[in-house]
Amino acid sequence: GDFAVLVKNGFSKQQAILAQFGTALAAMAGTVAGIYLEGFAGESLIFITAGGFIYLAACTIIPELLEEKATLKFRLMQLICFGAGIAFLYAVSMLEAMDEGGHHGHSHGHS
Repeated sequence: GDFAVLVKNGFSKQQAILAQFGTALAAMAGTVAGIYLEGFAGESLIFITAGGFIYLAACTIIPELLEEKATLKFRLMQLICFGAGIAFLYAVSMLEAMDEGGHHGHSHGHS
């Protein structure tokens, strides 16, 4: 994914590997910061993160995809996969809502 995009846009293989390593380190730092700030910012972090991903998709990824020539069948498959991703996220959110409070509907011997 990302590695191929970097190499396609002029990075050498070594530069692309270093860039990927840098983004991995940044992701770890972001995770630590998010865990630390969760008590301070609460659910606001979720909305900020979601907004960031929507911005990236709308401004960077989607225009690149639309520049490429593709068949109608391919575009329909993209749309189906996009819908499946949304359905999966919705299903996960429903499962989390059902599990609120930490009760799983059975006992593991803990209170």
